[in-house]
Amino acid sequence: MKFSDNLKKLRKDMNLSQEDLADKLGVSRQSISKWESGVVYPEMDKMVQLCKLFNVSMDDLLNNDVVEVKNTKEAKSSINKFIDSFFKYVNKTIKMFSSMSFKEKFKCLFEQFLIVFCLIVVFLIIGLIGDIVVTNLFSFLSYTAHSIVFHIFESIYVIAYLVLAIILVLYIFKIRYLDYYVIEESEKKVVKNGENNEKVIIRDPKHSEYRFINYIVKVFVICVKLFVSMFGVMFCISLVFFALCLVLSFLIVKSGLLFFGVIIGLISLIVMNYVVLNFIYDFVFNHKSKKSLLAVMFVVSLFVLGCGIGLSLIGVSNFEIISTDSAYSDIRTEYIDMNDDITFTGYNFVFKESDDNNIKITYKNTKNCEVIKSVSENVYSFYYDYDYEFNFIKKIIRDVNDRKIYMDYDCMIEVSSNKSNIDKLEKNSSGFYHYYR
Repeated sequence: MKFSDNLKKLRKDMNLSQEDLADKLGVSRQSISKWESGVVYPEMDKMVQLCKLFNVSMDDLLNNDVVEVKNTKEAKSSINKFIDSFFKYVNKTIKMFSSMSFKEKFKCLFEQFLIVFCLIVVFLIIGLIGDIVVTNLFSFLSYTAHSIVFHIFESIYVIAYLVLAIILVLYIFKIRYLDYYVIEESEKKVVKNGENNEKVIIRDPKHSEYRFINYIVKVFVICVKLFVSMFGVMFCISLVFFALCLVLSFLIVKSGLLFFGVIIGLISLIVMNYVVLNFIYDFVFNHKSKKSLLAVMFVVSLFVLGCGIGLSLIGVSNFEIISTDSAYSDIRTEYIDMNDDITFTGYNFVFKESDDNNIKITYKNTKNCEVIKSVSENVYSFYYDYDYEFNFIKKIIRDVNDRKIYMDYDCMIEVSSNKSNIDKLEKNSSGFYHYYR
């Protein structure tokens, strides 16, 4: 960076106008303007005045980037203060222990042990609760995705809690002991019985703070903000999801009160998500919003959500409930001759005893499910062809608009014959199917 740029930057950092700087140096404003434009350089005595005024060296002012130099100096100063504060803490701790009696030392260490033990117990309890919450909250994810999310939350929790525990132990130790035992050495050390004569003063009136504890607190705050940001991402996803549901809800516009209840409920959920995201944003980025307005919006949204749920329940109560028997749209019957080697494979059989000597198979299909049969060497295999995915969704939307609720969408297979035949069929097919009797 050139001298002209450095001069302009330093002047602005001190909130000085060209006139102010000119008055301090005893020159005209035009001279300052020429220096900052790079037309001319100041005389040596003025250059020395500038270095004293801005507290920089001649070399930094002429050749280096003063911004980088100042940042480097500030960073080194902060690190030095942190190190000095840490060693001051350690030094004071050593001196305190050296002046304490054995009983006082034991009491101090025992108290620290109890504090650490309590923190470990709290850590385990919160971790157990958090494990259950995170597991249930992300149960919809695949195993791999769930494992990744779980380990992310676990890592953030362990790091944040570890930092918090260190802060608490150090701070409690400081206010309980370091601020309580203050060692003052005499100007002239009097040796008595081979020991230094030191005076122990009760209670430090200054209650000095240690800079490195403040740094640890800052690290903990960053971890907490990172953890809260993870929840912010979840609320962003839910906001998009509720907005998508709001658009899709117009597909059930014919459902009456259910439609209006769903619309009202989704709008209230979107507003609640917005409020929560505002609080998270304010916390993470230290931003100040109108908390009273956001609180009112949240409470009103809860009330509106309750109204939406109530309207939805009233709308659903007017729906026609279609039972299992009436849900079957296609019922077909087939008779086969009884054979001692016949085996059934499949799912959801109902065996019934009747007076028939042959085997009667009744296929009960629904509009969303159809039984498919295949036969190979006296082995009858059945499986269901479900009309899922988009067609299934279309049928649900159609049923909702028609204000009907189907209680069962599964097919059913009934196998009936006399008791002797049923017993043989169950024995042959044991382990190959799941049936109800």
